[in-house]
This record gives sequence, structure tokens and C-alpha cells, in this order.
Amino acid sequence: MITQGDIDKHYRKHLLNYRKAGYRFLKDHGWAEDAVQEAYLRSLKYRDLVDVRDIDGWMYTILVNVFRRFRQKMRANGIVMEANPHAFPVEVFPKERYSPEDLQELIDKVKNKRQRVALSLFAIKGYTAPEIEDLFDIPQGVTYTAWKRLKQSLVEE
Repeated sequence: MITQGDIDKHYRKHLLNYRKAGYRFLKDHGWAEDAVQEAYLRSLKYRDLVDVRDIDGWMYTILVNVFRRFRQKMRANGIVMEANPHAFPVEVFPKERYSPEDLQELIDKVKNKRQRVALSLFAIKGYTAPEIEDLFDIPQGVTYTAWKRLKQSLVEE
């Protein structure tokens, strides 16, 4: 059985990391703070209903669920989540140098489904990485990593 003291101790120890994760997920400090507090309150509320062996994993699950719920609330209220301008540069794939058929052939060779989707949207459809993240919940890092690998394969050929 997990006690309130255990949750308080864990919460204080990881509070800064929780806030950072909330900001990365919600892109707003106020909403992130509210979400972290909500997650804390939920952990206190449900601590007696579950048998917690791994408090880190349990808190992470609660946080992610609360962050997702808050993101839905933000979107429902018409709040646009701005991409962090310092996270990644907003770039557009130079698709005029390659035919869509050649790009699609290379993209089809990518094994990871999320990377294939991100690359198709980025390289062929012309979406930016922040747009892909907002519309399809594919992190910008997935798009840029896949793009970097695709560029390497284009150079190697």
C-alpha cells in the first residue's frame, strides 16, 4: 500500500521534471502547472484503489493521461498550442529536387510506420514538422530523425 507521504516525497523530488514534461506536451506553462497538480491530486485520490509496486511508472501513467485530457480541453476551447520555437527549426523539405515517385519509393523502405507517415506528410505533402505534431500527434523529433536518415540515403545513392 502506498502512503500519502510516499506520494508527497516522490512528487517533490520529481516536480521540476513533471513540469518540464507538461510544458513539452502542452506548450503552455500555466496549463502544464495545472495538469501536474491535477495528476498529483489524482494520485492521492486513487492510491488506495490500486496496488502500486512501481511509483515512477504509476505516476508517469497518471501524468500522461492527464496531459492528454488537458490537451483535449485546450483544443476543445480553441486554444492553439504553439510549437516551441527553440525545439526544432521549422524547415520545409526541398521536394522540388526530387520526384514524388522517387521519394515515395524511399519512404516505403522505412520500417517504422510513424516515420513513414511523418516522411510522407513532410516530404511529399509539404507539411512542416510542427504541423505534423499538432495534427497527427507525431513528435517533431520523429519527423526530423526520419528526414535526416532519408537525406543520408539520398546522398548515398
